[in-house]
Amino acid sequence: MTQFIFHVDTLLISESNVREHWGAKSRRKKEQRSAVRLAWVVAGRPVIAPPVSLRLTRIVPKKRFIRDYDNLVGCFKAVIDEVAAIIEVDDKDLIWSEGAFMQQKGKSPACRVEIESLAGLGSDLSEMGIQFFMVLISRWTTSGFPPTLAEMNKDPRSTWKNPQHHFITLEDKGYIERSPGLARGIKLTKRGRHLQLSLAGDIKQAK
Repeated sequence: MTQFIFHVDTLLISESNVREHWGAKSRRKKEQRSAVRLAWVVAGRPVIAPPVSLRLTRIVPKKRFIRDYDNLVGCFKAVIDEVAAIIEVDDKDLIWSEGAFMQQKGKSPACRVEIESLAGLGSDLSEMGIQFFMVLISRWTTSGFPPTLAEMNKDPRSTWKNPQHHFITLEDKGYIERSPGLARGIKLTKRGRHLQLSLAGDIKQAK
C-alpha cells in the first residue's frame, strides 16, 4: 500500500445553504478542482494506481464547521470529481476509508486529501487464500462476529482442507491478529480492512 497526502488550498462550503446564480457555483467548482490538481502537480504528479481508498478532511475555523453530515459530504463533490479524474477512475469506484469525511479546526480554509493505493494488496495470498478471506469476511459481516475454525471448516463454500493453515497465513501476512485460546479471537488489522474494502464487490457475491 502506498499513501499520498495532498494539502489543497480551497474553501469548501455547504452547497445546500447557498442561494446564488448557477454561474457562480460553476466557477467555484472549477476553482476547487483546479486547486486539487495544483496540489497534485506540486507533489510531483505522482502516479496513483487504483483501487484506492480515500479520506477527506475539511479545514476551517471552528465557527465555520458544517453541522449537518450530509451537507459536509456534499461539500467535497468537486474534490472527489478531480481526484477521480487524476487517478482516471469513475468516482463510484473510489473506496471510502473509515471516517472518510471529517472536519478539522484551522486558521486558513483548506482540504486534506489522503489517498491510499491498494494496488497489489492480496497478491501475497494464493487464490484459495483470497477465497478463504472472502468467506471469512462474509460470515463475519452476516453474523456480527468472527467465525471459528470449525465453522470455516464446515462452510458449504469450503474448498480448503486445512482452515488452520489459512488463518496462520492471514496472520503472518498481517491481515488479521489472533488471540491465543479464544475461538473467536480474530481481529482485522488495517491491512485486513483495506483488503476487505478492495474485495467488497466479490465478498458481496460470495454471500
